[in-house]
Amino acid sequence: MKLTKLLTRFKFPRATHTVREAARLLEDRTAARDIVLHGFIHRKPHALSKQLCFGTVRQGTDTVQIVDTRSKKDTEVACLLSTVWAETPVAVECKIDNNELHVLQIQPLNSSSRLATQLTTSGKTANWPKHLRFMELRCDATLHENIIRRAQISSAVRRNLEAQGFADIETPLLFRPSPEGAAEFVVPTRDKGLFYALPQSPQQYKQLLMASGISKYYQIAKCFRDEDLRRDRQPEFTQIDLEMSFASAEDVQNVIETLITDIFRNYALQPLLPADGPGIQPHSLFPTLTYLDAMKLYGSDKPNLTRPDLFFRCLTESSPQLLKQLQYKPVCNEYPELDVLVLSQGANRSDDFTQLRKFTQSVKRVSARAVNSEDSWLNGLPFFADTEPDADLQTALASSLGVRTGDIVVFSDRQTIPFEVPTPLGRCRDFICEHNLFSDTVTKGSRALWVTGFPLFSPQQLDAEKNVNGRKYPVFDYAVPESTHHPFTMMQLDDAGIADYSTTFTKPEDYLVKGMHYDLVIDGMEVGGGSVRIHDAELQRHVFEDILKLPESTMEFEHLLKALEMGCPPHAGIALGFDRLLTILLKQQSITSMIAFPKNTSGKDETVKSPTRVPQSVLDRYHIQTS
Repeated sequence: MKLTKLLTRFKFPRATHTVREAARLLEDRTAARDIVLHGFIHRKPHALSKQLCFGTVRQGTDTVQIVDTRSKKDTEVACLLSTVWAETPVAVECKIDNNELHVLQIQPLNSSSRLATQLTTSGKTANWPKHLRFMELRCDATLHENIIRRAQISSAVRRNLEAQGFADIETPLLFRPSPEGAAEFVVPTRDKGLFYALPQSPQQYKQLLMASGISKYYQIAKCFRDEDLRRDRQPEFTQIDLEMSFASAEDVQNVIETLITDIFRNYALQPLLPADGPGIQPHSLFPTLTYLDAMKLYGSDKPNLTRPDLFFRCLTESSPQLLKQLQYKPVCNEYPELDVLVLSQGANRSDDFTQLRKFTQSVKRVSARAVNSEDSWLNGLPFFADTEPDADLQTALASSLGVRTGDIVVFSDRQTIPFEVPTPLGRCRDFICEHNLFSDTVTKGSRALWVTGFPLFSPQQLDAEKNVNGRKYPVFDYAVPESTHHPFTMMQLDDAGIADYSTTFTKPEDYLVKGMHYDLVIDGMEVGGGSVRIHDAELQRHVFEDILKLPESTMEFEHLLKALEMGCPPHAGIALGFDRLLTILLKQQSITSMIAFPKNTSGKDETVKSPTRVPQSVLDRYHIQTS
């Protein structure tokens, strides 16, 4: 090692301009001047001769061309540009001359590698090895810009909420294990048998802040959940978390509408539009849709309303007499409702119809039929008698649905009070929207809405499935209620009469009480969820002990109950998934495109190789033994 040579990498001239500013000087045909740039050599420089070499300097996502036209007496410097590896960090002294940047001096500030040159020159930067995420962040312009935009949007969120009177208050990351939701990451301590847990959300702390007299709290919070990973999930993720005292659901929604419209106006790649379609009710900036209407009309509690024409009709509600004449019989008695989705002239789109048929083959409870004038399009459906349907009845059904030859009718069944989310037909609709099937246009603009009126409690879904003639149905235990959102959610006051908080659950009709819960949905993604909280200790204990049959929860949440007993004001709040919101704003397919160093689907960080093993000597401090 020649230390003297290495030390030259730590002494370099200060940049006079950014690469973007230099490019603008060339565009403006600025008069001759000397400038200094910092950046990376973008791709391998191209030497046309010993005296002429072209290269590109990149800084962030900005680039500018430099040219070296050294005479033979300056060969030592001239050859340097042509031999520099791609992705070498450099300080370049240039002269603007004749609308070009001519190199006066170039100083490599570190060495790059042959691999970087090979990957950038081959044009395969989209396939960077996962352990080289830092190179992907540097070289992939879209990914690089995403991370910068993330920082800008984070700052914009803070400015907006603070302008609305919110205070940024941090809450602890070393929390206590809690039974309120998903599996947690536990953190051992040196006290044998005692553990912290990383918080799934700051829910309890922010309610304690309301009891502390904080009127408007927010933070951009790190949260942790030890659950199965997929495209829109990470074990650690970021929430825009807020809570307001003396507030209603509408107060919280107004704050979020102001925030979201501001962010979309300044950062989104497409405009934000209010959702429209059947069941939609006007409400301030973003319209609302009840949970029951969302499930009946769209088969999902987070419907994608970029395609409002895709809505369902329930034949058991609209045409019961006709179904009786067609000898309709539910395949499974617990799923008696028959829904249909009509795709206008879908049969004439053979490629789209082929994709739909492949989907219905994988989802056994969905059946698609093309309407034609020659054959019975009801033949073979499991909901009707095996005999040939009467032609007049078939015509009457087509008339009631408004279908004509060339249309596709998709059938599926569901529960009367739907707890299966999404329904099979809802999954089919999501598939059609995701792949933009049966449409000539690409929808522009995002659609936002509030989904409200969720059941306060839902029956426990069992791991087992009921198989009826090859069709699989989820099984629910109606004797075991679970909180649909979380156990701190207040019920809708209009339902107090039917509730009177009965403690016996045996059938679907026992779950009609609705919660004061609201979800923000944009383009079929649940961006956030919130609720009005229970601020009365007696009622909260009643939920824990008499409804959920979790007397141990009274002890687990004693700190919260104590706060409620000591004059905690009414309060409400919400949490928005920041990573998920960013994917919508910047039109990305996965939240991993918005996170600098994401975990893979196994929960591993391939850049730093975590998680990793820990020496037994360290584990001994925490009284842990591994096999």
